[in-house]
Amino acid sequence: MFSCDICFGDANGKNYGNEEDAEIHWTSTIRALYPTSTGYRVTGVGLYHYGQDNHDYVLKLPADEQGRFLTLKIRNYDYYKKDTFLFHDACWTILKTYFYNVPIPWNRLVYALRLTSSRMVHQLRDLSYDGDRDSPNEPMSVNDVTSAKATIPAPTRRVLTRRRTKGCIPDDEIFMALPLEVRQEIAEYLPMRDFYNLRLASRTMGDLFFDRRFWASKFVLGGDRDFISCLKETTRQLKVKTHWQRLYIRSTSSNLSPSLYRRKTIWQRCCWLRDISLITAPSGHDSYHKDLVEADWDWKEVQAQLRCSDDLPLPQYPNYVQVRCNQGIRIPLSPGTIAVSVIKEMQITYITGLQFKTDKRVISLGHLVPGGVTANRYHHFQGFEVALGERGIHALKVINHGDTASLWIGETLEACITHRLIMQQRVDVLKACFDEYKMVKLAVGSKPLRVAKKQPPPSWMDYMMKNALWYPKIASGKLCFNEDSFSGGDILVPGYRPIVWTLFGDEDGSRLSSLTQMMIMVYRERFWKLVFFYGSEVSFTRGIDLGRLPDVPRNNGPVIRFPIDGPGGERIDSVQVVIRNKSSRISSRYFRSGTPLYYKVR
Repeated sequence: MFSCDICFGDANGKNYGNEEDAEIHWTSTIRALYPTSTGYRVTGVGLYHYGQDNHDYVLKLPADEQGRFLTLKIRNYDYYKKDTFLFHDACWTILKTYFYNVPIPWNRLVYALRLTSSRMVHQLRDLSYDGDRDSPNEPMSVNDVTSAKATIPAPTRRVLTRRRTKGCIPDDEIFMALPLEVRQEIAEYLPMRDFYNLRLASRTMGDLFFDRRFWASKFVLGGDRDFISCLKETTRQLKVKTHWQRLYIRSTSSNLSPSLYRRKTIWQRCCWLRDISLITAPSGHDSYHKDLVEADWDWKEVQAQLRCSDDLPLPQYPNYVQVRCNQGIRIPLSPGTIAVSVIKEMQITYITGLQFKTDKRVISLGHLVPGGVTANRYHHFQGFEVALGERGIHALKVINHGDTASLWIGETLEACITHRLIMQQRVDVLKACFDEYKMVKLAVGSKPLRVAKKQPPPSWMDYMMKNALWYPKIASGKLCFNEDSFSGGDILVPGYRPIVWTLFGDEDGSRLSSLTQMMIMVYRERFWKLVFFYGSEVSFTRGIDLGRLPDVPRNNGPVIRFPIDGPGGERIDSVQVVIRNKSSRISSRYFRSGTPLYYKVR
């Protein structure tokens, strides 16, 4: 038995009914993508089934019009899998549908098939195909979607619009000047989330919310409900009037039956393969603007869980990201637009690249997905707000000086935490790292701040007093290097007591990425309590008493706060330890047996 390289479902070879007039199961019809001397080709449809003794492991597929066959031994399928891919005929039909207006780039498609992430594999394999006779590309009716139990809310009350005075257009209703056909095209082009926001801002556009044509436009290829786009043709043939708004609500993921949810997931997988095949690759593997190398810059950066050493093993589905490309650009001085490219991997979005466009220049950073670009105006650009996860950057906000942040470009649901890559002055340069198609590291840089001659830089004493953590006592104003505050001491000397022995991120380090603040309580120049704050909620804390002080007033006394990822500090992502034993491995939570090679804190 083998699995489809698109949906990862098994070729079951099941039939339904009597042997003579048995119904062929859709997972039994197979095609293959195989290499030839002139390029890749797709075979005709072959039927896969078990023999009577379940030992028929040979698959014959029609290769061309001359009657030749491609013969594969399923027992040795792993040998062919380097260059040959097997699909269900239904899955291949869906994938081919997404290339309806462009020729299929075969080499890029093969590249995309090899890029599948472990999360995508597990998500598709968790979908059971046992007993499911419904093919993912089979035509459907409205009853097939609405037959499952679900509560369908009635449409909201119609929003009353203002009366338009002849020759007068309100300043906040600029859309009133546009013809209805243009407004309909705008509404059909926008994603639903953006249209919901526009509907709240403009009553003129809000009227289209009740337009039947607007809701029907979401059931086309490339729309929110393209996995049931066949309903438009079905209703047209039957001449049935369909309530598209109710059908849109009914076909959300939470209301879908298992069969329809499986269908939607396979269509999303095919859409991802199309996007990866058509994505615009960077011009070079590693490229930096000369100013990034020759000049000094102040940098702020964020990164996903990267492979920090070439000595680490790289399995088929690693839990860290391998950097394939590094790029750096100089941002144009003149105002323009920032285009952010987003790709959707099943239900998760990732940033793939950026493009800065002015009247005279176009500068790209990373990959660009056709049709997946969102543009924002920029002037005195100061940075981004970044939604970061373990596998890459999920979403961005563009920050301009004096303006509010833009809306999130991409989805933030899968992000572990958000970071503020915002400089005090204008951002001049950008650096980014990419894996095969995602942005996994982003850094913004600006010229170092020039300190006026009348304001000398802060002295080392001021810096140490504001940023150092002092123990066993707080340093006085007359600080010198011979003072006891600098004596580290030996932990074995009687009377010496360290502040605390603990792990960042709770007992096992699992909440390390959620650490937002450390607070130290002081009484009579002694630290008596250390408190860790995790997450955005202040209620989740972990306090550690530093010795017995029965006379400490619990509600009074100085408090020293160390914010993390904010003014005064940056977030600690992880403490990584690389050890060497029989099989080198990496641990981000606690030490394991073995000889440490090096430590890395970021």
